[in-house]
This record gives sequence, C-alpha cells and structure tokens, in this order.
Amino acid sequence: MKKISFFASFIIFSSMLYFTACQQNSDTNDVSENLEEAGESVADAFRSDREELKADLEDARDKINARIAELNKQMQDAGADVESTLSKQVEKLESQRVAVEKQITKLGEVIDSNFERFKTNVKEALEEIDQELKDTF
Repeated sequence: MKKISFFASFIIFSSMLYFTACQQNSDTNDVSENLEEAGESVADAFRSDREELKADLEDARDKINARIAELNKQMQDAGADVESTLSKQVEKLESQRVAVEKQITKLGEVIDSNFERFKTNVKEALEEIDQELKDTF
C-alpha cells in the first residue's frame, strides 16, 4: 500500500512538474515572440523615420530646383544690375542643392546610433533652406 501511494504521489508530482514546465516554456516562447515583434516594430518605425526624412530632403531638392529654374528665367529677361543679384542667389541655391544631395546620400550610410543626431541636423538644414527660399521671393 505504501508503494502504491508512493508511486501515485510520484506520478501526480511528476505530472505537476511536467505541466508547470510546459507552461513556463510556453511563457518563454510568448516573451520571445513579444520581444521579436517589438524589435520589428522599432525597426519599422526607424525605417519610417528614414523614409520620411528622405522624402523631406527630396522635397527640398525639388523646391530648390524649381526656384533655380525661376531665377534663371528671370535672369534672361533682367538687366545687368539685377542679373548679378539673381546669379548670386542661383549660386547659393545650387550649393544648397549639393548639400541636400549629400545628405540624401549620407542618410543611407547613417547607422542607428547616429540617426537621431543626423535627423536633427537635417531638420535644421531644411529650416534654413525654407527660410532661404522665402527670402529669394
């Protein structure tokens, strides 16, 4: 009788350990899946920030190109005194366009740890470009 109750207790105890271990395994798998999903979400958000920043840079480049085209057209119809001023504005905008194109290229090279600083620098540069475009009108 003692042997039977010992084996019954042993079987019950073993069953409890087995189910508890399975539950812990399941919890571990859930945590692992949650961490993986969180990592993917962060990566998606980072890609979204990059894509948004790239779109902002490309938009700024397009605005610069449009303004340069306008100024070049105005220079054709302008007198010598105005042409000099317009030419200086075109040169300044062309240098800004080169800077924007460099930032677009650099955006692909920036690693995660430097992205926030790069993003801040680009936002400041875009604000300066917007102000410059407003000033040339």
